[in-house]
Amino acid sequence: MGKIAEITLQIQQDRNLESILQGAIAEVRTLLNADRVLIYRFLPDQDAVVAFESVGTEWTPILGQVVYDPCYAANWVERYQQGQTTSISNVPRGNLAPCDAQLLERFQVQANLVAPIFHQRSLWGLLIVHHCRSPHEWQPLEVQLLQHLALQLGVAVQQAELHLRQQHLESQLEQHQVGTVADTREAECDEILHQQKTELIQNIAEGVSAKTGEAFFRSLVEYLIRLLGVDHAFVSELVSPDNDRLKTLAWISHGQIQDQLEYLLAGTPCKHVVEEGFYLYPNNLQPQFPEDFCLQVLGAESYMGIPLLSSAGVVIGILCVINNRPITNQQFIQEVLTIFAVRAASELERQQSDAMLRRYEGIVAATPDCVSLLDLNYVYQVINQTYLSWNQKSADQILGHSVSDLLGQEFFETLAKPSLDRCLGGGDPAYRRGMAELSRWSAAIYQSHLCPLSGTRRHHFWRRHQRP
Repeated sequence: MGKIAEITLQIQQDRNLESILQGAIAEVRTLLNADRVLIYRFLPDQDAVVAFESVGTEWTPILGQVVYDPCYAANWVERYQQGQTTSISNVPRGNLAPCDAQLLERFQVQANLVAPIFHQRSLWGLLIVHHCRSPHEWQPLEVQLLQHLALQLGVAVQQAELHLRQQHLESQLEQHQVGTVADTREAECDEILHQQKTELIQNIAEGVSAKTGEAFFRSLVEYLIRLLGVDHAFVSELVSPDNDRLKTLAWISHGQIQDQLEYLLAGTPCKHVVEEGFYLYPNNLQPQFPEDFCLQVLGAESYMGIPLLSSAGVVIGILCVINNRPITNQQFIQEVLTIFAVRAASELERQQSDAMLRRYEGIVAATPDCVSLLDLNYVYQVINQTYLSWNQKSADQILGHSVSDLLGQEFFETLAKPSLDRCLGGGDPAYRRGMAELSRWSAAIYQSHLCPLSGTRRHHFWRRHQRP
């Protein structure tokens, strides 16, 4: 766990994407004792190039090779686009399609593990681990580790985009004219303002990105207020299962750091940001939201907010500024918020991922029961060793596969899916009903299809993958 945190921190602190990706795969190869770790970067025609590689000296390097895989579109693309991780523990005995087997044999692969890397909503590439010397039984924690690092590499891609946007904004600032220059003194003031803004933007990566956790978000809103000259700024995280509440991660009002606040979205301008994306109220804000008492307390006249998107394109929070005067420089503020939002989303997703990994690790390591965690596509994302032993299956026979693959399509559609839908619904009553039904049908299926354990009690824990 400590090594994972160290790799994650390196990814967050390094601003050179090439250095991040090359360093990460070298660390993964050491950590997993693998023979080769590589990153596929997809080309427009769905072919892929081996863009980065860390490989042992006894194995053939494949860096720079363009890989044509005729099986990819038919067998794998949908799985990876859904975020599934795939694994093969024994390639020669894996019952693979001939084109898949030939490709892996060409690369000397005996076992492989693959996790998708996303940038916003798009599949950006694949993080791939090869065992070449012998087959390898992939363990649940190995799969979780690769999933976690693939997510962090997606964050790194976002950081690289942030840097490019920052450079673009700096270029625009050089051409930016602040008002009409009436005299030399006003021109000098404008030049000073220009220099201050440029300096602040240059400090985003150095001053904000160097921090993590609570300090990062506090630093971020401090920079926003200084750069934009607004009265209030805050960054908030969606915290409720129904996505109807926000909790401030950092909030500064009139230069003072405020206590954390949790509030309902209903009746606030933030609701429009979560549901519709970037939103602006340049003036006359309070009459638009008469039930939002906080706006009255703040003396708010204008508002601008932008959603924080995960690497999968899901809203996980918002970044907002409020002013006690009308907002006039709308384009500039939107560009700055866009830059800050990319970095804020990356840090928030990193924190959520770390917290999720710790919870998973605790569940998997501590419980004597069978534990399986499903995503919203009914695909197994995490299982523990007890679950494998009980089902008498290997990790690659379950992880990345759907419940229907394990139990059969007819049984899944008629009995399992309705109960899982209730569990995945999130509400307590639905969850209890779903669990009761799951207990009945899981006992039946294990007695008839898997391994009868008379007199032995077992439990399954089914959760949303996003909120385990």
